[in-house]
Amino acid sequence: MRTGREPGRLTGVRQQLTWIEADFAALDRPSVHDACAAFASDTVVHAGWAGVAGRERNETRQVQRNLPAAVELTHLAGASGARHFIGLGSQADYGECAGRISEVQPLRPTTLYGAAKVAAAVLTRTVAEQVGMQHSWLRVFSTYGSGADPSWVLSTIGLGRCSVSSRSRVP
Repeated sequence: MRTGREPGRLTGVRQQLTWIEADFAALDRPSVHDACAAFASDTVVHAGWAGVAGRERNETRQVQRNLPAAVELTHLAGASGARHFIGLGSQADYGECAGRISEVQPLRPTTLYGAAKVAAAVLTRTVAEQVGMQHSWLRVFSTYGSGADPSWVLSTIGLGRCSVSSRSRVP
């Protein structure tokens, strides 16, 4: 978890988890390595990413900050004995699409955010293979619910407050 951040939706389960706090720039510090080695996680999930808001998706930090952090975290996971690295991509990996998106669809990101996510998938997979870890890259599409940004489309239309009767037909 990033230093100084509140865990938000994880608050209720925090006591059941081990938290190792570090900024992206601190992943190479001995104290972070020591904490990770002491915990010896079997699986590391990389879900941290700077610049996820729409207005930030073409900022250079997508490449300058996020890619080195993803690669360093993969090295750190391997050095700490993890056997599996899981990274989170998004729908931005695919770029603009018409119709249903499938996992075999070509990746054509249209923002630095999407391009950096695709690059992170390739780089972390390569590092994971080099250090003998399994690698998974999950592309998570729009999430919503408690704590969602109120400006997001699903929050704006109030999907969380809708109800559908058993007689309704959804196309």
